[in-house]
Amino acid sequence: MRASSEIIRTSSEIICASSEKIINPNKSQMKKIFFVILSLFCTVFATMAQQDAKAVQLLDNARAIFEKSSGMYADFSIAILNKGKIADASQGKIWMKGRKFRFSTDVAEVWYDGKNQWLLNRESDEVNLSAPTDAEMESVNPSVLFQIYKKGYKLKYKGVKTVSGKKCDCVEMISTQKSSDIARIVLLLDAANAVPFSIDVYNKNKSGQNIVIQNYRSNLSLADAFFVFNPKQFPKAEVIDLR
Repeated sequence: MRASSEIIRTSSEIICASSEKIINPNKSQMKKIFFVILSLFCTVFATMAQQDAKAVQLLDNARAIFEKSSGMYADFSIAILNKGKIADASQGKIWMKGRKFRFSTDVAEVWYDGKNQWLLNRESDEVNLSAPTDAEMESVNPSVLFQIYKKGYKLKYKGVKTVSGKKCDCVEMISTQKSSDIARIVLLLDAANAVPFSIDVYNKNKSGQNIVIQNYRSNLSLADAFFVFNPKQFPKAEVIDLR
């Protein structure tokens, strides 16, 4: 029986896979990519003291919108970069409601109801059921990541940029953590409603990720059962209880 921490690593590897292969075979890189995808929606919601006042105001506004929402949904695309060139790309969907989240790509799907996590590998029809601790979930659960992003970054407001005809406020987050693989993060927030538009992650090893958000919807009525794996919808799936 595998420990929950190993299941977390496995989930990040599968989620970040393309339809035919893992985007990047390095396990720590996979965990970081999954972390970036899920934390996108809380990165912009963290309050940071003694920072650029304009940047803090923008993030506070975005966080307030998220916290007031009964549930949210978004499509996203992610490009994996290596020295400025696209090494691979993938698409997915994410739903969030408080501590609960659901995450789906072509190769895998994850349900988390605040206590239990189900990881479906679509290729093998295997579902790993685990009950990870908060410490184990801190790299994948956006609600836990609120605390992480309250420190470790210096904020700078970089002005308004027009992307695809949309005016966006640009906030740069420069890492102050020597142990972090991330050098800086650039966030674009829709100037009209403070909704995340894109995030660019620049790593110290010249790799990075570009994530673009589409079809962002908030104030959705999402039942708690939506964040629980339903075996009736996957009758061929084998559930392996690792709790």
